[in-house]
Amino acid sequence: MKFSYPCLSNNSDLALALRIARHSSCTACDSCPGLRPPASVEVVLDDDVHQKSLLGDLTQYGSDEEDGSTYLETCICGHDVADHGSQLAALGREEFSRRARLATRLDELYHVCLLPRHHMHADSTRIVLGGRQAT
Repeated sequence: MKFSYPCLSNNSDLALALRIARHSSCTACDSCPGLRPPASVEVVLDDDVHQKSLLGDLTQYGSDEEDGSTYLETCICGHDVADHGSQLAALGREEFSRRARLATRLDELYHVCLLPRHHMHADSTRIVLGGRQAT
């Protein structure tokens, strides 16, 4: 199974919610540090650059896959993106935007958006900003 993870140039609310969820603990369970794919899932970057070839932009012809790629929506813990601190309605636009900026910056610092967070050293995923610890 293949799912997408938003590239840094994708700033839609859905893409920002996924980034926030990746770096936020699950509110529905105590053991999940952030949105993670199951081992059986392949996560690919939704970058348009990867969809281009020497023949030009081939995305107009669709995908060879039946359903195409979709964003990862469910974590290995069994909960969805909203359970990982990314509900725009509950947070309000200002807090959602703040978390989105932080999550985007974390992805920039990792340099590799697809590297699942649970493969990284635990201490490297925590940053303290203005007295608040972000994960």
